[in-house]
Amino acid sequence: MLKMKKINLFLTVFLLLLSVSVVFVACNDADADKPTESTDESSESSESGTLGYEEMLASLEEGMTYRQFADILGGDGVDIGSGAIIYQWDTGGHMVTAWLQAPVFDGEYTYPDELIVQSFRIADKPTESTDESSESSESGTLGYEEMLASLEEGMTYRQFADILGGDGVDIGYGAIIYQWDTGGHMVTAWFQKPVFDGKYTSPDELIVQSFRVEPK
Repeated sequence: MLKMKKINLFLTVFLLLLSVSVVFVACNDADADKPTESTDESSESSESGTLGYEEMLASLEEGMTYRQFADILGGDGVDIGSGAIIYQWDTGGHMVTAWLQAPVFDGEYTYPDELIVQSFRIADKPTESTDESSESSESGTLGYEEMLASLEEGMTYRQFADILGGDGVDIGYGAIIYQWDTGGHMVTAWFQKPVFDGKYTSPDELIVQSFRVEPK
């Protein structure tokens, strides 16, 4: 009888330990199965300040002051192009805008022929598309698509203008360019001084002429 009691006690302790182990393993599995919280929302939230990330980008507008623009983006931008020179060409089907700067070398140079293209943008015109014959007439000796594809950063103004068939229109001598890194996008904005005569606070009262939002 005593031997039987010892066996029953041993079995009871064994079963108790076994049940505790099963509960412990189940709890660990449940914790492991919990999905980790996505960092997307937190990162987007940190990028946007008080606005959601997409709302922040959508609320940017041309005509804002620098301060309004910067406050939406959560802080000051980096000045990447004070004194940039901007020319624009109307090809008929597109608007080609180029940002140029003076050559790096010291000494005299021919203006604007020897200015260097820093970057350029080709934008569709908000008009009805032209047919192939009109596009062909826009291109000079090159096909229209070939003409646009042959434009390159680092060209001189004269090389760039010759490809496009003539001189561009100076639309922004002395433009001021700032850039913001939002984490997911690069926001580049072109500013000019206010139109009114008199003193103004720079850069806070500069006016946004245009801006570009590009995925990183």
